[in-house]
Order: sequence, then structure tokens, then C-alpha cells
Amino acid sequence: MTKTTTVAALFAACATLAACGGGDGGSTPPAPPPPPPLPLPQTFSYVAPALGSTDNWNRTLTDSAGTRVTLQLRQRVTQANPDGSEVWTYDDPSGVVETHDGLTFRTTPQVDDVSPGGSVTDYTNTHLDGTQVTCAYGPAGNGTAAANVGRVTELAARRGESFSIGQTWTSSYTITCAGQTPVTFHATASVIGYETVTVPAGTFQAVKETVVAAYVDNGTAVTASTTLWRDPGHSMFSVKSDEAIAHDGATAAYIARDERELSSRQ
Repeated sequence: MTKTTTVAALFAACATLAACGGGDGGSTPPAPPPPPPLPLPQTFSYVAPALGSTDNWNRTLTDSAGTRVTLQLRQRVTQANPDGSEVWTYDDPSGVVETHDGLTFRTTPQVDDVSPGGSVTDYTNTHLDGTQVTCAYGPAGNGTAAANVGRVTELAARRGESFSIGQTWTSSYTITCAGQTPVTFHATASVIGYETVTVPAGTFQAVKETVVAAYVDNGTAVTASTTLWRDPGHSMFSVKSDEAIAHDGATAAYIARDERELSSRQ
């Protein structure tokens, strides 16, 4: 090794040592450990979202023949009333409408009337021909209290009371559309616990919940089994959901799966 190489090597070693805090013969004390994470809440209550709040989901529908179509779903709070009730509006900004296997794949425009406690009291759908049909929630024939109607519905928070991780309950209610015979739903829900979920909108500490709803529609027994990942920091709205739908004895194609992931939030 030449003298020049030796000096260069020593210089590099000294530079490295100085960078590590050892150049003056002292030592840097170790950084203090990070504080322990705050405990995650175990009990939740519905908090009404602010007027103008908007959630957007990527949505994929799959029918029983295996056809998949990607759509969008947008939820907006379009009205906030003095009594605490709200109006939520759903649509698809992309306007995707496709027909496959005899089925129309689309996000049906919908307007929900939501009680101050977060339960949907009625909703209005707009069909392809522009016809609007209003459907109302009501108590089941077994005398279920009206206050519990809509506890287990679709994919938003929609709860009139607190609930806790580990809780399981059942609910029965009816939906009556445009004066037709009411359809009775029997649902069971379980709040499983926290899971870390990554979706296009980001990573969330979400509360996992399962909901199984059974009903008979036009003589066909239907079971919808849904897993939801809800955001406890935003009205318990879902950041991700996966719903599997089974029609007993069906021969024609039907929508068999509905998957949603939050893409943005305003």
C-alpha cells in the first residue's frame, strides 16, 4: 500500500467515524423509545357526516356466469336538516351501463332519507327508463321495534345506537317498494375486530364486520353474505366490502358478487 493510499484510507475511516458521532471520542445517547400506541376504541356510535361529504368507491360486479364489470359508486351528503336527519345520494360518475348474460350492470342512482340516528327510513331508485321507485323500511311481522329497522342494511353505517367489537345481533325488518308486497329480511351481524386494510384511498385501521341477510323475493330464496371493513373515524362508512349473493335454485344468470374499495374521500 502506498503512502497516498494509506492517507486516503485513513481519511475515509475518520470521515466515517465522525459521521457516526465518534470523531471526538464521545458517544451519542440512544434515541428514546417511541411512546406506546394509544389503545384502539372498542365501542362506536354513529356520527352524522357533514353536508357535502363525498366518498367514492371502485365497484366490481360479477354475475353467476362469471362475467365481471368494473363501475364506480359515489356517495354524497346532499342535505342536512335541522332535526339531524340527512339525505344521501348515490350515483356512478362514469355512467357505465353494460349488458351481459341478460343482465344490466350499472350503479343504480339512489337517494336515501336517513334518520338522525343513522338508519335509512326510505330510499328512491331511478330505473333505466327514468322511472323512480320509492322503497320504505318497516318492522317485521314479529313485532320488531321500528327503532331497530334498518340496523343491518347495505354498506354504510346506518346504526341508531352504539355497538362494540365482539358484539353479535340479529335483526328483522321489511322493505316495501311502491305499494308491493313487503319483503322480510332476517339478518345476523358480527363485529369481529380491527384489521389493517389498504385500498386506493390509503391504509386504514378498519373494523371488520360480517352481515348475513336472508329473504325470499318472487319465490326465490336469497342469501347475501357480506364482509365489511368500516372506518371508525368517518361515520363507520366502509372502506372495503365483499358481498356474495346466492339465489337458491336459480337457472338464469344473476349478480352473484359485489366488491367495493374506497378510491377517494372529500
